[in-house]
Amino acid sequence: MNLGRDTILSEEIVKSVLEDVRSRKLKPGDKLPSEKQMLEIYQVSRGPVREALRTLHIMHVIDVKQGKGATITSLDPGMLTEHLQFVFDLDSSTVFNLFEARSIFEPEIAYLAAVRSTEEEIAEMERTAMQGFHTDIVLHEMIAKAAKNPFLLRFVSSLERLGKMSRSLTSMTPGVPELAHEQHLGLIDAIRKHDADLARERMREHLDFVSDSYRKYIELNKTQELRDA
Repeated sequence: MNLGRDTILSEEIVKSVLEDVRSRKLKPGDKLPSEKQMLEIYQVSRGPVREALRTLHIMHVIDVKQGKGATITSLDPGMLTEHLQFVFDLDSSTVFNLFEARSIFEPEIAYLAAVRSTEEEIAEMERTAMQGFHTDIVLHEMIAKAAKNPFLLRFVSSLERLGKMSRSLTSMTPGVPELAHEQHLGLIDAIRKHDADLARERMREHLDFVSDSYRKYIELNKTQELRDA
């Protein structure tokens, strides 16, 4: 089995469903074809179909109920646009390029934030972090803002929002959100102490962790595809 090809086929199914939702061919409450019908429609094996359905469910595009199949949810139009941008711009291989770009810039941004941040900015970071892992994007943007370089802030905002889907996928892995949350608190503690070297190191460790978590998610789903085939 060509797992790379299966991943591509899965992404094509996701694109097709999202496009049908965007064009209103599929509306909230509409049922997707059964798995058997999707095999015939897309001329693929069960692996890509099931992976596509898992992805759409994580995106909250579909609601899956045992014995009732998958139905389209009442997805916010802005969220749909975000999903479309992600799926059409990034595939599973280029997500790792995104992580690489983040690992180059964000540790240095954390260093600058530790040097330049104000007490008010640090307090706001702490309040945001305490709300949990779902504030991840906002928190990373706050750290970039505290670095006092508008170009870096714009850069981080773009990378963070492009990586929203990979974040959603890895957050489904047990233990990942909790550990990432602890890493955020440790990072902010280093910034609060104005320990620039420690802030840089903790950001690097955090990014290595989320990249590794995404890699494990991809490998786990490839294994599942083999079992489903």
